[in-house]
Amino acid sequence: NYLRRRAEDQARRDPLTGALHRYGLAEVGTRVLSRAHRSGDPITIAAIDFDDFKAINDFGGHAAGDAALCESASLWMQGLEPGDLVVRTGGDEFVLLIHADEECAAERLAMLRAQAAYPWSWGLTRYRAGDELDDLMQRADAQLHLAKERRSGSRA
Repeated sequence: NYLRRRAEDQARRDPLTGALHRYGLAEVGTRVLSRAHRSGDPITIAAIDFDDFKAINDFGGHAAGDAALCESASLWMQGLEPGDLVVRTGGDEFVLLIHADEECAAERLAMLRAQAAYPWSWGLTRYRAGDELDDLMQRADAQLHLAKERRSGSRA
């Protein structure tokens, strides 16, 4: 029984970072949203993307990029609350599912960002009754793109 549960957990995880992967999010995230719908507890989704990740790979090679991904995923997993989810959705893109309202989630992310060795941007959205996981991810991604635009505009 223990070995079966462990194998199932490993099958949901990204082998590089230990974060959930997209399929793990689909399974676990749907249960979390269902629970939030019944309880009314706040849930916030954060879409995260590294800033200038290509430069990390170009300067230090893919090993440096892998280290940046692993260190950042570890920071998020250790810095969030138990039950919050860290998900690698692709390349240098992550989603965090945080059991808090947007204001509290933004405060947590700002603290984590201040501790981070590598720069990243985020976009947030909160769960609203009837939302599907894809709805949340699309809204968070749109907010992430706005944050990236503001960031690149401030450098010009």
